[in-house]
Amino acid sequence: MRYITDFILIAQYKVHTPGTIQSMQDYLANFHEHKDVFLWFRASKSTKMAAKEATRGLREEHQRLLSLDLPLHQSTAKRRKLVEELPLETEEMVDDVLTTEAHYNFPKIHLISYFVEQISRYGSLPQYSTEICEALYKPLKDAYCRSNHINPMPQIIQTYTRAHSFAMRERNLEEWTTELEHIPQDIKGVIRPTHPSLHLPQGTPLDLRQMRLQGPISTRRIFNLSTLQDHYQLPDLKALTTRYLIRNPFQDAQEPQASADQLIDAPLEAFNTLQVPIPTFNNDGYLLHRIHCTGPNLFRKQEKRNDWVFVRRRKSATQVQGSLRGRVPAKLNALFKLRDLLANTCYHLAHVSLLTIIGSPTPDGLESMILVGKPMKSHVIRVADIEGMAHLVIVNPEELYLVNNRIDVHTRNDIHDGN
Repeated sequence: MRYITDFILIAQYKVHTPGTIQSMQDYLANFHEHKDVFLWFRASKSTKMAAKEATRGLREEHQRLLSLDLPLHQSTAKRRKLVEELPLETEEMVDDVLTTEAHYNFPKIHLISYFVEQISRYGSLPQYSTEICEALYKPLKDAYCRSNHINPMPQIIQTYTRAHSFAMRERNLEEWTTELEHIPQDIKGVIRPTHPSLHLPQGTPLDLRQMRLQGPISTRRIFNLSTLQDHYQLPDLKALTTRYLIRNPFQDAQEPQASADQLIDAPLEAFNTLQVPIPTFNNDGYLLHRIHCTGPNLFRKQEKRNDWVFVRRRKSATQVQGSLRGRVPAKLNALFKLRDLLANTCYHLAHVSLLTIIGSPTPDGLESMILVGKPMKSHVIRVADIEGMAHLVIVNPEELYLVNNRIDVHTRNDIHDGN
């Protein structure tokens, strides 16, 4: 599976070199060499029905042999042998039927065999991308969902036309506001505030691509560290925050402990979302990671959410061993902002539980991924030390995880081999 995943990720590069083309050839060859292990899952419905019929016939044959009148001294031993052989023969027959009839002769597998040739002749592969075409279907699908599903075509056209008309009206109002020195109040009430999308192009204003805390939590429930500690059930929050303040902003103060204690009891603001801009792999803009931390509350009325993140624990350098380059996966437990009124400054902080790297710090094993797990160590850190969302694959719930370095092109290139 990792061979075909690596092949597809490298194929998404906008610029290729002889090295990337050779890597694509190697990954595709390795996939074809080992793809037979997936034949069992490629079986069609008719093949699965044939395997079921063959299993039924084999079981009936075993029942017929068991019902025969055998000599007394052979009956027990032979019956036991027949009973033991039935599961093995059934498994072997099913595997043989499913893998014999299954194949990889379908267009998508045939298409990727030409990728290397196309890249060598014409460059990268934007002509094969279906992202733009698929995105154009979304308004029509939304319009269908809003219909009563009975004669939906006129309803889809009407809904789409209405949405398009409103969108054009809003764009006109936005353009007028750029030309007017004074914006009338009635126009201000109509224009919706613009929110950044998940992808920000190069040249986006700094205020839209800054790391920021979002989703403020009501101060009626959480108004200082003690209430945040109790509400989020983090018994070490005050102690870890005090240690952070003493070691960092108050390190050079005359009385670091007294300064930290004074700030610990000050009002704070708690948040449930963190927006982190991540440079894209091709350096043509930024991807916005919206990381959620709801504590004991439900996310969209479904379940609690504490996302995995990458935390910077030491400066990135070539001498740092391992593919994570000084970053550690961690669970985000709380987001809060402490305001120092005397110094007229704010501290944007987060409570995280850091995982431990187990074994090799570079991708290893059959999965070619880094293994992390317990023990988990809690820390209070700067929000600025969070470098985006991490995707972990569960090996053993609450015990062991694999750091998924193939979730996208940027992550694969960043922590693929540790060089």
